[in-house]
Amino acid sequence: MAIGRSIRDISRNLKICVNISVHNKAKYFYRSIKYRTVNS
Repeated sequence: MAIGRSIRDISRNLKICVNISVHNKAKYFYRSIKYRTVNS
């Protein structure tokens, strides 16, 4: 029981980390596109 719960917690934490990194990449990508549009 405890092992299954810990595995589920680990997978949830991994998902959160992946979501954060994807969000940061998307934010950076969007900012660079906006920057290029303003400069051109």
